[in-house]
Amino acid sequence: MATPKFADLGKACADLFSDDFNAGSSKLTLKSRALNGTNLKVEGARSNKDGSVSGLIETKFSHKASGIDIKEKWTTSNLVSTEVSTKNLLTPGTEFSLTSAFKPSSSGLDSIKFKSSLVRDQFSATFDSDLKGFAASGVFSYNNFLIGATSNLKNTSIGVSYVEKDYNITSTVTDGRDVNIQLFHKARADVQAGVTFGWTKTGTTTLGVAGRLQLDPSAYVKAKVNNDLDLGLAYVQKLRQGVTMTLSANLAGNNLTHGGHDLGFHLSLDN
Repeated sequence: MATPKFADLGKACADLFSDDFNAGSSKLTLKSRALNGTNLKVEGARSNKDGSVSGLIETKFSHKASGIDIKEKWTTSNLVSTEVSTKNLLTPGTEFSLTSAFKPSSSGLDSIKFKSSLVRDQFSATFDSDLKGFAASGVFSYNNFLIGATSNLKNTSIGVSYVEKDYNITSTVTDGRDVNIQLFHKARADVQAGVTFGWTKTGTTTLGVAGRLQLDPSAYVKAKVNNDLDLGLAYVQKLRQGVTMTLSANLAGNNLTHGGHDLGFHLSLDN
């Protein structure tokens, strides 16, 4: 089994808290695939707060002979980005990508990012750089333990993860003062649960609990709550092959009668 990158330590728990909770907007996503293998994606969203509309168009083409992938994206904020990437270039497990972004109508070149990684069964390593600096990370695997660190010379994080088939625990410490602990547990085939705990040197403490229940092969529900009593709810239903609907809500549990709540809707069409 390949060793995960440092950014993916505790990913199962992080995804449980983030995926499907889209309250605050109505979104439509269209995905298709051309005959030559080009992947097409069009996405539009309307904010419930101010009614503003945002969108993007994305294409991805893979040149199988050379192993090069080209991804281009345009957003309604007038940002155009191009990513060129390749895998297994020098040795198995490597991945390199170069991304440039620019704003045609204003500042011109906005950013250039270079990313590289090497993933093996026993370890993984990454090196990323842009116009502002660089960051590097490494993770080593030993039995059920994953031990890693990442740094950009300004901030350094150290993480340890213990992984079993039905649960995993991840703990990270940033700059020796901020602590974050994540616990993920697959209680049954249809039930997942997660807990996050955070503490900073200033004394701020955060706590969150999340869960997912698979209702049937085509639908599941999710819920999460934190120590501020912010309650997130999500219902995901696969209406038919390639059509998925997501309903979500964010409720201010400590102020139920005075508003501050959000609803969300997302329809995804994929052929």
